[in-house]
Amino acid sequence: MQIDHVKHGNRVAGRNKQLKKILIAFIAGALVSGGTLGGLGYFKFKDMNAEQTRLETLVKKQDWRLDNLTESQTRLTTELEGIKAAKEKGFDQTIGALLQAKDNAGIEALYDLGLKALAEKDAPRAYFALAQVHKENPKYKAIAEHYPQAQQAYKKHQQTLFQEKLQDTYLQAFDQQAKSQFAQARANYQAVVQMKPDYKDAQKRLQMVARQLDLRSKTSDLAQKNKWLTATYQLGFNHQANGRYAQAKESYQLIVNDSPGYKDAAKRLQVVIPKVPRPIATAAINPSVGVNCYQIGATFGKCAKDVSGAGCGQLSSTPAACKGSPEFIKGFQSAAGMTPAAPDDEPLNAPVQDDPNSLLKGLSNFLKDM
Repeated sequence: MQIDHVKHGNRVAGRNKQLKKILIAFIAGALVSGGTLGGLGYFKFKDMNAEQTRLETLVKKQDWRLDNLTESQTRLTTELEGIKAAKEKGFDQTIGALLQAKDNAGIEALYDLGLKALAEKDAPRAYFALAQVHKENPKYKAIAEHYPQAQQAYKKHQQTLFQEKLQDTYLQAFDQQAKSQFAQARANYQAVVQMKPDYKDAQKRLQMVARQLDLRSKTSDLAQKNKWLTATYQLGFNHQANGRYAQAKESYQLIVNDSPGYKDAAKRLQVVIPKVPRPIATAAINPSVGVNCYQIGATFGKCAKDVSGAGCGQLSSTPAACKGSPEFIKGFQSAAGMTPAAPDDEPLNAPVQDDPNSLLKGLSNFLKDM
């Protein structure tokens, strides 16, 4: 039993020893295998790390390149936009400059003209040109400096012109007054007074020529009146001398009404008034009663020769019934002692002698001469 037990023990110990060897061999194999595998894994891991590092570096390079590319693209885009904007700005500036040059062409010409005129002391042209420039563009070049200069020069020029005009007008009026051209002198003195009321003695001289004109007007009116009185008196005298008392009365009456003391017009009026023929009654020449135009014509003819004859005071004008009547004309010519009238079948164109109206033929020329 003990032997069995020993045998059993030995077997157990043998198995344990063998198991130990196997275990040692396994462990040794495991260690060898693990070491080998570990070594291989290490190198693989190392290679993998190197590859990962290379890959990461490559990725970084690619990212850098991408960043550079993006940055370059952005920079190029910015540059392109800048170039485009610069070109657009340059284009706009060029167009603006051209337009401004076009707009300022007239202003520039006026500006140069104004400066030249200002240098030549031509105040009107300088002021006109620079005033236009200042109106269009108050900030144009040095217009703010030159325009006041032109303005002041033009003001002095206007004052000089005013003084010259004032003096010339006065001297012209003075000369006209000396030549008795009072109407022209008055007009010029009035112009002087309007420009400068207290200039020299213009006011006094204006009053003087006004009085001279008034006196001349009155003298002229008196001369015209004297001509009228003379002509009217002569007309009345001619009417009276030829027995036309009604007409003489009208002339003398006009003179007496206007100038009662003129010559002897009043006495002559009193003389002719009683001799003025009175109108013939209308019934005496009523056509319905029957009018003898020959007899009436004879009556007028007698009175033409002697207005103081019987019945002449009632005659005034040819009766309407006998106007244009050949019988009236025959009776008148026969009684007045004129050339006998032509026969009824011949025209009444024979010359008339001793016509009282012939004395008035020269009257119109007389009046014209007056």
